[in-house]
Amino acid sequence: MKLIKSVLILMAIVGVTLADTTLHYVDQSDKTTIKMYLSGNKMVVTSTSEQSTSMIYDAKSVVMTIIDAENKKYYILNRDQIESLGDMKAMMEKVLEERLKDMPDSQKEMMRSMMEGILKSQMPKKPKKPTYKTTGKSGNYAGLKCKEVMKQAGENKYKFCVVEPSKLGLSSSEYSTLRSFQAISQKIAERSGIEGTDLSIFDNSVVVYYENKDENGVLRSVNHKNIPTSLFTIPKGFQKIDMPF
Repeated sequence: MKLIKSVLILMAIVGVTLADTTLHYVDQSDKTTIKMYLSGNKMVVTSTSEQSTSMIYDAKSVVMTIIDAENKKYYILNRDQIESLGDMKAMMEKVLEERLKDMPDSQKEMMRSMMEGILKSQMPKKPKKPTYKTTGKSGNYAGLKCKEVMKQAGENKYKFCVVEPSKLGLSSSEYSTLRSFQAISQKIAERSGIEGTDLSIFDNSVVVYYENKDENGVLRSVNHKNIPTSLFTIPKGFQKIDMPF
């Protein structure tokens, strides 16, 4: 879930009317970290700094496809799976049933008791909810004047600079897609025990700069060229793998 963790840092909400939109983020060395491609209710997120992984998201059907290019595999999270992510007890029960289905009835109860203890110890703890506040300060990144936001998570502090969506020219459907994607990413992060970043509380904002103790990044460019439809499809020859929950 490295890609998801990176994407969570960059999520913000947006909103006007143009064609497709590509957001390109780079790190302090000017190396690409994240690219977001938006076209109507569809979105693709790619990361070149972590691994050869990308995500395709369809906001209309609420389906997220995670593509592992290195191993030529892909995973699909549908609406029902996404909705069940917060129900840890139900997810654990599903895993137990799958693992015990071929075991004789006389052994199931004993094994269930043993496996429940193991699974409970392996379940990620839900991270504490961070706090957010505007500082009243402004910055200038990518040629854009932005509003500074601070995030406090325990002893860790993070800085973001956000702008209104009209400055980047995102359409209303792209705004809706990003908002939906952010909510789902947050749920997956919590399910995985990862500290997510939820900037949706700052309505009509998109990140142009972020900074924490380990890394920082900036929006390098925005363009509205047409995105090939092939980018939103699963590559031929890739194998579908079931998600482990």
